[in-house]
Amino acid sequence: MNSARENYLSWDEYFMSLALLSSQRSKDPSTQVGACIVNKSRRIVGIGYNGFPLGCADSSLPWGKEGEWKDTKYPFGMCIIHVF
Repeated sequence: MNSARENYLSWDEYFMSLALLSSQRSKDPSTQVGACIVNKSRRIVGIGYNGFPLGCADSSLPWGKEGEWKDTKYPFGMCIIHVF
């Protein structure tokens, strides 16, 4: 008789794995962050990673963390979360 697998991922492990996989899309040389946003019904409502806003070429903005604030990545709000 066949039975269900016992060593499968928990919901938390599954969603955290998706966040980790998403973080691999980040082109930021110092910080790679992924996110998986889930509702109470365990449905994914958003997934994404840190990066420059849509429409901005990766080469047109600074990636640095140090120096004058205006010359770093921070004024450009590096966050992309796709909601569907």
